[in-house]
Amino acid sequence: MRVYKLNDIPCIYFYPENLGIIDYLFDMRIRKELSKRPRTKKEYLKYKWDCLLKDRKDLFFWMILSIIMLVGGIFDSDKELFVQYMIFFTLVFCHQVFRLIEGYKKYVHEGKNN
Repeated sequence: MRVYKLNDIPCIYFYPENLGIIDYLFDMRIRKELSKRPRTKKEYLKYKWDCLLKDRKDLFFWMILSIIMLVGGIFDSDKELFVQYMIFFTLVFCHQVFRLIEGYKKYVHEGKNN
């Protein structure tokens, strides 16, 4: 531990009593360690985006599916069904945009929680 500190090498430490909450502690400690060193700012930003993508991995699937269904519905001959498709998939798309914004605020945006 002393060698890492003397050489200014970012490192996080865990102790046996931390094993029950290791997911929480890892995230908290890695954010703290990466944010305080100028040379690790790029890694810190990458870590935050990775956290967002890991948590919201299905988000882009639903956004793309919604767009495909909306575009595909334009060519449908049944206009009543198209309106139902349009309403449903517009709501799905809007919900996914909301999830993306909330995830960005939670994981990437420099707020009080980071």
